[in-house]
Amino acid sequence: MLRKREKGFTLIELMIVVAIMGILAAIVVPSYLDNVRKGRRNDAKAKLTENVQFMEAFLSINERYDRDKGGTNVALPILVSPAGATGGNVDYNISFSAPTTAVTYTIQAVPVNKMAGDACGTFTINNAGARTVSGSLSMADCWYK
Repeated sequence: MLRKREKGFTLIELMIVVAIMGILAAIVVPSYLDNVRKGRRNDAKAKLTENVQFMEAFLSINERYDRDKGGTNVALPILVSPAGATGGNVDYNISFSAPTTAVTYTIQAVPVNKMAGDACGTFTINNAGARTVSGSLSMADCWYK
């Protein structure tokens, strides 16, 4: 009498597949999360650059950084990254890091919420174009990558 052979996967085969998927996930997920953090940093740097452009246009019109010809203090047009985000969706708060003077300003992007523990820390840029970071990563890793 011939026995009909059952078709299917053995438990060992299934365990091997699960182990391979676990190894792949352990490699892929951290890389993906790192790319997401870099994207959020790049957006914050872009918003800082837009604010710098605004400040330079403000200077050319008003002949100073701190207030317009009518005496109204300058206000940055972009205050969060990503632009328009609110609450827990804000990755960076953007503001002046020191009082603006007639000839100087320094703008900062402070990480919050999901980016609060970011290794680059706070990004700053001033009227001379000098850039800094407060975190443990280098300037090259934060500003130029």
